[in-house]
Amino acid sequence: MSADRHRGSSRSFVRHQKVLVKNVRGEGVQWMPGVIRSVISLITYLAVVKGPFRFVHADHLRSSEIAVPQKSQLITASPISPVQVTVFYEALCPDSRSFFIKQLIPTFEKASRLVDIALVPYGKAKTEVVEGGGYSFMCQHGPIECEANKIHACAVVKVRHEATRLQFIACMIADNLRPTDIGQSCAGQWNIAWEPILECATGSEGSDLLKRHGDATDALNPKATFIPTILLDQSQERQPAILKDLFKEVCHELKNYKAEECQ
Repeated sequence: MSADRHRGSSRSFVRHQKVLVKNVRGEGVQWMPGVIRSVISLITYLAVVKGPFRFVHADHLRSSEIAVPQKSQLITASPISPVQVTVFYEALCPDSRSFFIKQLIPTFEKASRLVDIALVPYGKAKTEVVEGGGYSFMCQHGPIECEANKIHACAVVKVRHEATRLQFIACMIADNLRPTDIGQSCAGQWNIAWEPILECATGSEGSDLLKRHGDATDALNPKATFIPTILLDQSQERQPAILKDLFKEVCHELKNYKAEECQ
């Protein structure tokens, strides 16, 4: 059974797969060659495009085997290409909690069509490879945070409906000191199947997902010095402004489109 009651569809890619990455410039779109570096979730990938890393939504990827127009040919863009908002955070971090509750959720509720949101729960944690297989994690706010980070990482994969996924994680982050209990309670509130998330979080899948989030966090350039760190279309610029007013900064990114939500 799916972890929520909504069905979604997305393209699926694997590590080291050659892909084409959507690159929006002005009123045109180009598809740039790249390679999948890491699978962050079912809808979010870390890709290498002309050297730098990018966090890319599945809807902005194509298999390189699919024929597309040459780089010199521009494709008419959709009226608005959503801003990709990538949130690097920790489950027990007070600043992460504040960003979710005061910025991320309100922005999504005001203008869901203007944003694609990718969540990367890891922060300033450390990962060690365990002899014999598997991973050990040391989180900034202790073992409880590692437990909560795994639940969040599993929810990102198991809850396919974006609005439900955000509300579940916001519900959890408001009171993460008992991650399993609050996770089950929040799942009930949002009509989400809890068992697939719990099975993931307590098994090797949860550890593998958290390791991937660690790889994605460590790949940031420049390195994250503050949690949460927010990327808008892969850029770390204007962090203080984003943390203060995410909606305003999303509208700033889309100023050429004159989105009605931003007027």
